[in-house]
Amino acid sequence: MALGLLNRFPERFNSVVLGGWDFKSGLPDTPEGKLSFDVFMSYARCVAPELTTSLSTDDEKSVRYFFDELRKYLGKEESFFPYSIPTLLWAGASDPYYASMAELAELHALPLLTGKEDHLSELKNLDKRSMNAILKFIQSPETFISSVT
Repeated sequence: MALGLLNRFPERFNSVVLGGWDFKSGLPDTPEGKLSFDVFMSYARCVAPELTTSLSTDDEKSVRYFFDELRKYLGKEESFFPYSIPTLLWAGASDPYYASMAELAELHALPLLTGKEDHLSELKNLDKRSMNAILKFIQSPETFISSVT
């Protein structure tokens, strides 16, 4: 979602936090090809109902749109960081795409905030360390980045 907004309205951003998916490989592969929105939502309803039960029909349409936007960035690393906007990458140490996020962070000299488990676990069981670091970055990205590098 953030990449889509960033690519359309970069002048509206002071900073951006990106995470939650594999920037290098895109959506996960399934036996039927890349993960579809319908399969994703079915899975999300099972494993994280507290994050999906409040979604209205319009909310789901919006989530579908942004989910489909992810397909546009597969293999287009130059689409990720053509901006001078301070960027923080966030991934959990247990996320299956953690290694690719770490590689991307190193390649583009971006700070990487590493959570304890995976990003969904941190959202479900609020990890105060990660949330405080994200808030600090949003409030003062230049100070945050210089303290990490």
